[in-house]
Amino acid sequence: MKSGNCLNFVRDYLKAAHGTCRNKTAAKSTLTRLLTICLDADESTYSTFAITMASALSNEGTSACFERSDRNGGSDSKGLVNSDNDLKQARLELCQSMHIVFSKIQKYKFMISNEGSNAYRLFHCRTATTTDKMPLLYACFSFLLQVCLTGYVVAQLVINVSGDNRPYSERWLKNLPLALLTLLYSTILAIPEFRATPHGFKIFGKVGVLQTMDFLVNAILPSVLIVSGFAVILAQEEFIESVLNTAALLFIPEIDGKFFLNTEIILSYSATEFNQCRHLPPHTDHLPKLLGFNENSIVKNFLIYESMKEFDALHDDDLSNDSILGNAVEEGMGVQFADYFLTNVPEQGSSAADGIIVQPFRVSKGKGNSGDQIDPSCYVTENCLIKKLTWRYTQFGNSSKPRIGYLKIEMLGNNDVIEVKRPADEAKFISLGTPHELEGVFIITTFQMSDDILRLRVCGSKKARDFKKAFEYYTLWPLSNNAKKVLCAAQKTAEAQKKVATTNSESIV
Repeated sequence: MKSGNCLNFVRDYLKAAHGTCRNKTAAKSTLTRLLTICLDADESTYSTFAITMASALSNEGTSACFERSDRNGGSDSKGLVNSDNDLKQARLELCQSMHIVFSKIQKYKFMISNEGSNAYRLFHCRTATTTDKMPLLYACFSFLLQVCLTGYVVAQLVINVSGDNRPYSERWLKNLPLALLTLLYSTILAIPEFRATPHGFKIFGKVGVLQTMDFLVNAILPSVLIVSGFAVILAQEEFIESVLNTAALLFIPEIDGKFFLNTEIILSYSATEFNQCRHLPPHTDHLPKLLGFNENSIVKNFLIYESMKEFDALHDDDLSNDSILGNAVEEGMGVQFADYFLTNVPEQGSSAADGIIVQPFRVSKGKGNSGDQIDPSCYVTENCLIKKLTWRYTQFGNSSKPRIGYLKIEMLGNNDVIEVKRPADEAKFISLGTPHELEGVFIITTFQMSDDILRLRVCGSKKARDFKKAFEYYTLWPLSNNAKKVLCAAQKTAEAQKKVATTNSESIV
């Protein structure tokens, strides 16, 4: 599917919600259809749509233009906005409307793609869209069981400390290796949960019973178990008791995830389908057994329900937009970001039939005469980040598909410089145009070359801070830890340079 189809839905959505044919029913229908298509799209198709929209929404929509309508019924009477409509207001409404979509995609990627769901978050998604509150009983049971088991661990720790008077080394030295390994492993398992807690809060939207349970179980209990579990294992008499206690301690934080299976629930299929294994889907999702529905379906229904609530609130004259959108600007709404088609390529995702790849490309300097390397990557590494691009087009007359005969890439992290050009004996026969430049933080998203570069598309921001915020807000390709470090270093360097420039200007004054 070409992402241009999504852009058509954006046009219809904006026109129905804010434009010339204000029809809230049509706007809601288009909104939910656009959201569903984005959630179902593969990563490449979604990403090319997202970076295109990011260009339109950049700097609070200043890059977006609208076809105006003539209220007197002229030839352009079917425009997107009224001729008397304030352009700045129209751009703001575009950013606000698309924030509903992209904020839901953030939550979906966190819950499904990044496996950030657990029983409490799934129970919240299920109960928010129905009057059936039975899942709350399951949540309470899971919570009480985890708290109870943790209490028993702490009680055992108190007994061991206060009731055993044998020499210290005799009691725990033999269990120290296993206790240390358990401590380390428990900490490793707990860190992702600690990091996911703020994102989990966005699912609930407000403080409530399930949100409190989620916080206590996934942020507080692991900390208690890490410390108390270490001491309990040290104090065990037998090796087998240490092993059993280790298994139990690692199991307790995972209880809220034990409601999930790696296959479809049997009740979702007929006997014929169950007996014929080829009809069963691949084991790619964790599915909530007790809720009786596919996890993906529960999350999608919840996000569509939330988007309708936000749409109604956004068009409620009694509510201010600030109270509805909250910290949308701080999260990334309207952040500066741009998509550049340096050659004419279709606006679509990866297509094997068309020979198009849309994903980050790593740029590496070759050793000796081995040639430099520009190859696709599934996520953004430090070798994808570019601080400056300089290019020149070949001159073959007026062509609708210009080629790039010279490309200079200056890397952000290691400051390597890579030049892509024809060999000297061939370059003399090719005439090149004037140089063009892009400077900031960019990645290559489409690259193809033969003698010259046939396809080149890049995206990025002028500042490292905006680049990182845009990738998070639009849920683009994941950033590696090294890439994040390079971006943070670039941001600190830019802030230091700005501070020095400000100091110098003040001293001159």
